Amino acid sequence: MPHTRSTAKARIASFGIAALSVLALSSCNPDNSHSLATSPTAPLISSVDPPAKSVVIDAVGGPSQANNGFDFNGYFGGDATITLPLGWQVTVECKNIGILHHNCAIVNTDTSSPLGGRIQFNAVSNTDPTAGLQPNTSATFTFTASRAGNYRLACVIPGHEDEGMWINLVISPNATLPTFSKVGK
Repeated sequence: MPHTRSTAKARIASFGIAALSVLALSSCNPDNSHSLATSPTAPLISSVDPPAKSVVIDAVGGPSQANNGFDFNGYFGGDATITLPLGWQVTVECKNIGILHHNCAIVNTDTSSPLGGRIQFNAVSNTDPTAGLQPNTSATFTFTASRAGNYRLACVIPGHEDEGMWINLVISPNATLPTFSKVGK
């Protein structure tokens, strides 16, 4: 097949589009690892130690635009549930990778307070819950799941919980291990 000017232009255009696509994809995830930016709905439980009765929750605030950045690991508005056994030691690693200030707190399901639900177990990621964590910072807190009941893991910056930045957290005397589940919407 003879090369024509239009065939050459088509090949150059195809090559250019392919090269730009490869460049764009490689810059999104340069080390080819699994990242929250490309797969935001990651489970929130990162480790469980049954003999020690301890669990680590990895709560990443604002990793996606699924709810305009008002989410934890891509979940929001109660579309995920963490169930914890009564009496377990719980460490929450709260990371803010969003563009807004966010935080993490364990709250009851009563949303009548100005901060949404009232903070339970003294479990909050920073001393001033209304200020939150700056973007690209993190904080850790630990509490004992000492009271059975229904709670939320929420961002308690005013307005954020109302925007859906919360997931369900259940402390159950019947649970034997921590579990994470998506809730259908």
